[in-house]
Amino acid sequence: NVKSKYGTGNDLEIYHDGTDSRIDEVGGNRLILRSSDDIRMDKYTGENMGVFNADGSVDLYYDAVKKLATTSTGVDVTGGFTATDGSTITVTDNSDVLTLISTDSDLNSGPRMSLTRDSASPADNDYVGLIAFNGKNSADESIRMGLIRTQVLDVTDGSEDSTLTFYSRHGGSETQKLATTSTGVDVTGTLSADVLVVEANAPYIEISNTGENAGGIKMYDSGGAATQYFNLTYDSGSTNTVGFDTGASGEYTFSVNTAEK
Repeated sequence: NVKSKYGTGNDLEIYHDGTDSRIDEVGGNRLILRSSDDIRMDKYTGENMGVFNADGSVDLYYDAVKKLATTSTGVDVTGGFTATDGSTITVTDNSDVLTLISTDSDLNSGPRMSLTRDSASPADNDYVGLIAFNGKNSADESIRMGLIRTQVLDVTDGSEDSTLTFYSRHGGSETQKLATTSTGVDVTGTLSADVLVVEANAPYIEISNTGENAGGIKMYDSGGAATQYFNLTYDSGSTNTVGFDTGASGEYTFSVNTAEK
């Protein structure tokens, strides 16, 4: 096959090797294509493969359909993408770093984000997903300040169990504060709420004292002092109230439906 060679050292070669047509730079230097307008790479039938627009975007095509285009702020991707390594997105302001948008008009939930651990050998107590909240301390150290994590307790088909846990950092240590269980939630520490409502077929509140100190129910007013009354109300069509009151002089009274006993 005939080669057309150019340059002092015949560095540029244009030829056909019997199968493919080639343009080679063999002198160890760069191959530069320049144009006063766009540069296009097309299939012989005219389909676009790549378009390099002068002073504009670079567009890449799959089967004549544009899939990726550079913009003044980054890239636009048409369709999905797959990455095989970790990725980092860095911004210099407080704008949203990642935004998921769903334009569906049906009743299903969307947009969705899925964390999947595709293990070939799943086992009990595997951790399958974690969202970490990191920040710097006064020593310029990167510290995990909080996290949300899911653990599979039982991977048995048909009887899978898992727990979702929330951690925060206190006094320099990372501490579990809330975890879901098979019967509800487990809270470590104090739970503050405006109203506590227990609804069930046979509702009850159980206080279990595992230490030597006295336990009980204590109520406070907005100033932090113990309140002077505590009522237990049972409503089954007609309200019945059991009350415990502390008088101004420190005496204690017991009442049923406001009648002192």
